[in-house]
Amino acid sequence: DVMAGFQPFRGNPLVLRANFAYMQYSALDGRAYQHVCDEYSCWTELVTYRARQHSMMSFQGGPELMVTSGAWRPFAFAQGGITWFRSSARTPPASPTGEPEDEKLFSSDNLSTSFGAGIRRVGTSIGRQVGFEISARLTRNPAARYVNEDGVQQQPDGSWVITPREGDANIVGISVGLWIGPRNN
Repeated sequence: DVMAGFQPFRGNPLVLRANFAYMQYSALDGRAYQHVCDEYSCWTELVTYRARQHSMMSFQGGPELMVTSGAWRPFAFAQGGITWFRSSARTPPASPTGEPEDEKLFSSDNLSTSFGAGIRRVGTSIGRQVGFEISARLTRNPAARYVNEDGVQQQPDGSWVITPREGDANIVGISVGLWIGPRNN
């Protein structure tokens, strides 16, 4: 989760906030034989690899209001944006010397919103306000289409049957971070 904010007017409680977040919400490891060589010999060994993974990414922006004086500064924000869901599979090589294949199984996006609040502990260092913050956020994906392991089946011929879920995909998150404010002249 990466957040950036811009305070357009010094001493004003309004901050323009943008967030980028990534979360892997499900994964399945597989095992296969792989051909391995070093400078003396070659052999085949059993290796573990990521067979499937399901992830979501979001980009959101919106206003934040924060207290502008004092060491402890509460803040609250509301954002809107887009969330992407992606599921992929990695098929092991057909032979120990072959290459694995990556395949996108499912992809979708939806509009999302998030709301949150927190507190910053702010001090001054090298002419700049710096500190740490802790916050909680609810991200709402009210019309999401996504896949988890229950919705993935591989057929005997190697093809995939994908059954996406539809509905709410809401996430509650707690963040701890570093805050760097504008330079004080």
